[in-house]
Amino acid sequence: MPHQARSSLLYRFGPHPDDVYYHRHLIYDLSLLGDPAGLDKYNYPNLHKLTIDCAKNKDPGRERGVSLELTEMFPLLVHLTLNSVKITTTSWLGLSAHCHIRTLQLYCVWIEADDTPAFWRACEKLESLELRKTTIAGGCAPDEVVFERMRKLIVIETEHLNIAAQLELFLRCPKLVEVKWGIGEYEDDEQPTLITHPLPSGYWPHLDKLSIDCNLQDIDLASLLEGVGEGQGNIVNLQLVGCTLRRQAFKALDLHFHVLVDLDLEDCYSAESYAFRDILCCCSRLENLRARSVLANDIVEGGPWVCQQLRELKICFLFDQEEQDLQQLVFERLSTLVRLERLIMHYPLYDVYEHYHVLEFQLERGLIQLACLKQLTTLDFVVFSSPYIPQLGTEEVAWMGFNWKKLTRVSGMLNKDPQECTRLKNALELFKITTA
Repeated sequence: MPHQARSSLLYRFGPHPDDVYYHRHLIYDLSLLGDPAGLDKYNYPNLHKLTIDCAKNKDPGRERGVSLELTEMFPLLVHLTLNSVKITTTSWLGLSAHCHIRTLQLYCVWIEADDTPAFWRACEKLESLELRKTTIAGGCAPDEVVFERMRKLIVIETEHLNIAAQLELFLRCPKLVEVKWGIGEYEDDEQPTLITHPLPSGYWPHLDKLSIDCNLQDIDLASLLEGVGEGQGNIVNLQLVGCTLRRQAFKALDLHFHVLVDLDLEDCYSAESYAFRDILCCCSRLENLRARSVLANDIVEGGPWVCQQLRELKICFLFDQEEQDLQQLVFERLSTLVRLERLIMHYPLYDVYEHYHVLEFQLERGLIQLACLKQLTTLDFVVFSSPYIPQLGTEEVAWMGFNWKKLTRVSGMLNKDPQECTRLKNALELFKITTA
């Protein structure tokens, strides 16, 4: 008699384990949320992806331990994700011996010191490793271990590995394609130089996506950027947070100008105005730029903007009191970005650049020159903790509605008078433009 599947109504937290047992050969992707309830005891002959998430358990799995006979239970497993789970020593040994594991993601996982050698052995065969808020009690991998297969490495707020040990982990992965590194709380205000010898050109020949949230010094950042590609640059997507980007590192970044598509330096506070000027004038393939501020004087000195592919721009233009006539020039430069879809005016904090003024979105200042931005869909005024509030009027709002036909959203403060701001937002909504 064929097996009659139990109704899911009879089992409060999903399909009954018996139903899973009889159909386990059809399961390729399995997620166990909370207590596995016996589902992790079966053999899944064709399973490729397994997720065990005990983050919401009252009795977290990382305290009691979960034993996974990976080779026997999941012989074809390729992707493993663990959240707030402590698996046993035999499980790490099984992972290191598994033939098909390629991707490992660990969130809030504690790896005991005794288990660390088996953990690093398992990592040797991985192509992708993600460690988020994970504690590796046994420290970094042995000196002789090199991760030859690793293509993607994400290390975010990892405990018991200091910044030097984390950097060493990246240096042992010569075939990286994507890197995301964040240390959480910075260890020192002035981090000492970590890379004693500059990396050879082509150290990471394939790396094209790099994100660093770390207080790296200028010389270390320069070494990392110089080690990417074959001496001609290779980084397409770059985000830097907290790093020291001065002359040496910026010179190394210049190697990648011709291939950069997505660049985020919004929280790279050491980046100076000339850096953003040169980026606008040199990065011909750039589509997304998130920056802090650029001085009007630098705009005057710079050549034409070549970033005609730009679709998103987040920036603040700053002017001295006597430079208000330069606003027309800035609007003229912006008018060349005819593919722009999102324009975000990032206004500085109250105590930053207090002697400067910002670009004023008024017709008399040159806003009318932006009529050619026909692809614009979003206009944001980011004024959080800033003394600067745009002073738009009825004329500007009507002009936007008539000239930017694809505009669907305008957010932020539009006028320092709350009542006038409300009236302007109501006027925008008549053009079916949402406001926030």
